[in-house]
Parts: sequence; structure tokens; C-alpha cells
Amino acid sequence: MKSRTAPTVICSLCRRKFGTAQALAQHATDMHKRRAREAKAVPLAPDDEEDSMASLFAVQREAQNAEKAKRLAEALTEGWRQRTPFHFSRVVDGVRLDWWPSTAKAMIDGRMVYGGEKVRRAFERLGIATGAAS
Repeated sequence: MKSRTAPTVICSLCRRKFGTAQALAQHATDMHKRRAREAKAVPLAPDDEEDSMASLFAVQREAQNAEKAKRLAEALTEGWRQRTPFHFSRVVDGVRLDWWPSTAKAMIDGRMVYGGEKVRRAFERLGIATGAAS
């Protein structure tokens, strides 16, 4: 003989299953109305930019852009072919070099090198000066 199970009622908001309509009503009162109250209780202040993540990211972006501009200004680009304002290339002893001094990256014969100090050392091995910052 098959056992009978209680009819199932499903919450239309969160898709949870309940055995009775009364349990569903209690769930809706407890969970969904409480969540709505909590969402209303915490007002978002769009004018308060000092605490927002957007203002934090803006400060970080300004600092990064200033650092990139400094690296680009200090780079020794004589003898390099300028492909874009930030990308330089040349060939040394049959080895293709691509250099992005603002982001401290280089590609040496198809292999990427990341980081100012690593780029400087790699170029020194090839006899190339990069300036104070790579």
C-alpha cells in the first residue's frame, strides 16, 4: 500500500515547500515581510561619497594613473618604435621586443615579462637601458 503524503504548498517568492497553507502564510509573514522591513530600515545615502566604494576606487584609479604616467615619463624610449602612446617595440639581435613602460610589462620573443624589476633585468641582459622605472 502506498503511503499518502501531505499536500505541498510552494512559496511563490523563494520556492520553498510547506505542508499546509498556514505554514506558508507564517513563512511569508516571518521571512519575506521581515526582509522587506530590513531593506527599508537601511537607507542608502547616495550623497555620502566618502564611505562609498566608488570613491575608494576613484582614489585608487587616480593613484594608479599617476604611477603609470610617472613610469612612462621616466622611460628611455630612444631607439624604440612607438606603436601607440603606451607601446614601444624594437628588434635586437633578431629578438622581437615589445615594451609597455607605463604598466611595467614586456614581451621578449613572444614571452611576457611582468613587473618593473623583472623587465629591467631582462633588458639589461640584452644590453638595453630602460630608465629609472620599467
